[in-house]
Amino acid sequence: MMNRTTLPCVLWSTTHQTTSLISSFLHRSLGEMLIRTALILFTLATPASLQGQTCDNIPHPGTESISGQITIDGTNIQVTDGMVVPRYSTLRIDSVAAASGSCTGMAWNNNSCEPTGFTWQRTPSHTYVWVDILQLNSSFAVGNVWPLYADMHVLDTKSSDTTGPNYLWLYWQGTYEIHLFANINTTPCNLAPYETDVLTITVHVGENDGANMCRYNHSIFMGRSFRT
Repeated sequence: MMNRTTLPCVLWSTTHQTTSLISSFLHRSLGEMLIRTALILFTLATPASLQGQTCDNIPHPGTESISGQITIDGTNIQVTDGMVVPRYSTLRIDSVAAASGSCTGMAWNNNSCEPTGFTWQRTPSHTYVWVDILQLNSSFAVGNVWPLYADMHVLDTKSSDTTGPNYLWLYWQGTYEIHLFANINTTPCNLAPYETDVLTITVHVGENDGANMCRYNHSIFMGRSFRT
């Protein structure tokens, strides 16, 4: 049985524990509220770049194309797809590659995303030519053509501002599949595609005899290519 001297101690202990719990809860709630308030104020004062926003470069998409022309070197005779060409001829391979588009540079300036004043141009980087000789079951690199100046949207191998054209000596008899395409400078905006379509021209190489040359010249005279 509880005596009179024990009761006040028990009540005091219980009251003290209750008061401590309430005080702890109030302090914890106040602390959480202060932390949340501080986070809100910090978010409002944080620069836009730190709030999940980005300042990306602005892309301006464009187009790309490639065309080709093959001639017997030293002549005006044009070699078209499927034509028979005398063995030991040298082909001159010309092409015109074009690419358009640009990328506007952007950067933060006092929490404002603004143009940097710099623009990257989407241009042909270079052309690449290779040949498959079917009878040899082999492929050979013919070469590249590069622009001599920056920001050239048209890469014409006949122009003096390129390293072109390419040349191919027809040593073996058989069927030659000549392929050409251009790589594209896609800028920091990654303006795809990264290359043009591949252009393929097929040439059949025969013996270098008078009959074959006569047939070849006759096809040119008639204004058409001789096809096998």
